[in-house]
Amino acid sequence: MAGRVIEAKAVISGEDRLSKVLDGVNKKLRDVGKGAKVSADVDRLNKSLSGTKRQLEALDRINAAQSRLSSARLGLTGARAEADRIGSALATAKQVKDVKAVAELTARNRVAQRAVAQATSAVERQTSAVADARRAFAGFGVPVENLVAHERALRASVDQTTAAIRKQSLAQRDRERFAEAKALKLQRRQEALEAAMPSRPRPIPTPTRRMERGERSLGPLAGAIGAYEAADQYRKAAAFDRRLTMIGQTADATREQIDGLGSSVHELAQQTATPVDKLAGGLEALVAQGRSLKESLDFLPSVARTAAASGSEVDDIAKTADSVGTNFEIAGKQMQKAFDIMAAGGKAGQFELKDMARYLPSLGPAASAIGFKGEKGLSDLVAMLQTMRKGSGTAEEAVASMNNILAKMESDKTIKGFKALGIDAEAAFKKARKEGRNLVEVFEELVQKGLKGDRSRLGELIDDMEFKRGVQALMSYRGEWQKLSASLRDNSGGTVMRDLVQVTKDAQASLDRLSNSTARFTQALSRLADAGGISSGLGGAGKEFESIAIA
Repeated sequence: MAGRVIEAKAVISGEDRLSKVLDGVNKKLRDVGKGAKVSADVDRLNKSLSGTKRQLEALDRINAAQSRLSSARLGLTGARAEADRIGSALATAKQVKDVKAVAELTARNRVAQRAVAQATSAVERQTSAVADARRAFAGFGVPVENLVAHERALRASVDQTTAAIRKQSLAQRDRERFAEAKALKLQRRQEALEAAMPSRPRPIPTPTRRMERGERSLGPLAGAIGAYEAADQYRKAAAFDRRLTMIGQTADATREQIDGLGSSVHELAQQTATPVDKLAGGLEALVAQGRSLKESLDFLPSVARTAAASGSEVDDIAKTADSVGTNFEIAGKQMQKAFDIMAAGGKAGQFELKDMARYLPSLGPAASAIGFKGEKGLSDLVAMLQTMRKGSGTAEEAVASMNNILAKMESDKTIKGFKALGIDAEAAFKKARKEGRNLVEVFEELVQKGLKGDRSRLGELIDDMEFKRGVQALMSYRGEWQKLSASLRDNSGGTVMRDLVQVTKDAQASLDRLSNSTARFTQALSRLADAGGISSGLGGAGKEFESIAIA
């Protein structure tokens, strides 16, 4: 042990100028330890808030289910009132023996009774959904009778942590800026020193040096712990840099473009309060579809904003952006408007933006094949999906119905069914294509004409259950999707940004920004440390620890 101390002193005394530089690096490495502490604080806050967040989400699900139940009950009341009105008129027509009125009112009564049955089913489904949401919340051990008071307490708890998180964020931001500003300066100084002493070995921050300087508390173990923390942070930073490099290589980007990725991704992550790793995952998803790095970066801001505003996964939204861009021929610069249409459309009914992110990549090619293009094609499809959802129990059923309509409305079987009703559907579709009309809308008109408005006869045309369910929804809410589509194109602008402003003010956003700042700070310090020779120094430290352990 004494021999190693003497050897270390000899090296240090011969390298005073370089040691001063490395002392500065060691000081900055202690800041890496501070960064690790901030990361631990972030983890602790995340864990303490995760239970609160889950409870608030469960409460939101209860509130949403109750809102849908109220709407369903209103719908049932309206349907029953209409059925009663028609029933009374029918009874009167029978009394006066008005044959024509009886026939017409009988058909309308059948439609009204089906509407009552559908509304009753909707109430039953929503009642069950409310019960399920309450049972899920009961798992937290909170009496469901005190939901309002409990929600108020939970939100107050979240608000109280936000101020502390923001304080840490500001401190971390200062460290980040300092490290980045000093990295280049130290690298240049180090290069100049190495050029002046080309043949002299570089000292390393080993435990022996720490002991020689009188650092007594943990001796060699203190140095080992410090080096381990630094190495762990260095590995994380290196892994992220390597991930960006691989993204650039997949996109066939230049080295200069790859070098600029880190700054772009970090800045966007902070703007949208999105974990930087998730943003990198979204960029990976975009370039994996064969897009260039420039195209992917054009898409990424709208993807990040939309994912943050809606609570969707970034890679899901990225895949949706690729599908929308490819199938609806919407360029990256116009993608935000497309996401505004989807976000506003998701709020217009029960088929939410998360559902669109999940299913549009598979629906897009089928819609594109029958002429859905641009913002109008997208808004039409979004509006139709809301119509399908009204006539279905789940989002999955709505998608299945939409898929069946897109795939089967021009099938040989359907064309033959129209012929049996005296309709030349093949000629009608051909004419509509030439005129650039929406073929689903043309299909609606043909069904209305063939059945003369009597949906009870739909079995004469369609016997497939999912196809029939979708057509029932189209005919039950005929004209609604066209109005919604037009409204989405005219009034949806800015929907995502308005939602994003709210989301980026909450406690989770502060935590995500703090995590991102810590990651960026660590990456800057890693480059700083590498410029000071710590990459090789950590290896030497490991050898020193081994020699101490076996001495």
